[in-house]
Amino acid sequence: MFKYGVVALISWLLVLFSSVIFAPASAVPDRDFKTYIWDYGALGSSEMVCKQIVFHPKALDRAQSLETQPMHIRSIVVDSNHCTNLLQPT
Repeated sequence: MFKYGVVALISWLLVLFSSVIFAPASAVPDRDFKTYIWDYGALGSSEMVCKQIVFHPKALDRAQSLETQPMHIRSIVVDSNHCTNLLQPT
């Protein structure tokens, strides 16, 4: 009977320590949507560059109910290797 108690105690300690060491993944997924496009580098520019477009949803009040969700949209110029699978406009 004593050996079952020791085995149960050791098993419980292993579970406890493994839950502390290996923290569970965050329950909140990354809600940012990223995509890559070919676009002009700046207004009035004729140079095509690869851009990363990031859509980040804005937080809404719980009282508001909208069919469309407001977004922050951000674009940055990145290395052209990200756009290699896209057709570059001529």
